[in-house]
Amino acid sequence: MRGGDIYFIDKFYLKGMTFSLGQKLLTIGVVASSVILPVIASEDDSGFYGVIGVGVFTPQDITHSDKEHAVDSGFSGELGIGYRFDSNVRTEFTYGLSSVEVDDSSTLDANLHSFLASAYYDFNSENRWVPYFGAGIGIASLETDLASDSEDSAFTYQGKIGISYNATETVDIFGEAIYQGVDQANVGNADWDEFGMWGGRIGTRFKF
Repeated sequence: MRGGDIYFIDKFYLKGMTFSLGQKLLTIGVVASSVILPVIASEDDSGFYGVIGVGVFTPQDITHSDKEHAVDSGFSGELGIGYRFDSNVRTEFTYGLSSVEVDDSSTLDANLHSFLASAYYDFNSENRWVPYFGAGIGIASLETDLASDSEDSAFTYQGKIGISYNATETVDIFGEAIYQGVDQANVGNADWDEFGMWGGRIGTRFKF
């Protein structure tokens, strides 16, 4: 990871994390929506809720030490708190854990701890099934089983599409497909290139 504050036209580095122009625009969009959305909130459907989900992630091949390594699918879990502004718009702050195994590498087991702020849009529906999509940004901590220099932090982002089932007035059940990207990191004195993960989760939301 690079340190210091170094500025370029298409990228900048902050505390060792690299942000591309696209990631900066995504960051601005999510942050702006978090500020603007409360203004348009309706009182009828607004309120806090909890969320918990479990599933599986399949990472793309990871390149480190100038070599590409296959990665086995692994467990993924997420929990957090959200706020619904109206029947369509909500935001969530979540912690996620993804555990994977890297093949043919000195790093066998790797855990990704993700802290994300996300915004979602629920489509209008005439029945209990409600499709939605969302996007989020945050920080990910990559933790490995190496004896030294075993972890590092990086910028992370995600996109989701899913469908919810309104089981009761206070409980929703959902299933979703997820893509999560993780920026460059340095673990075990080796540079890990940016990589992505596809996954799916099922879970529940419960209104407080």
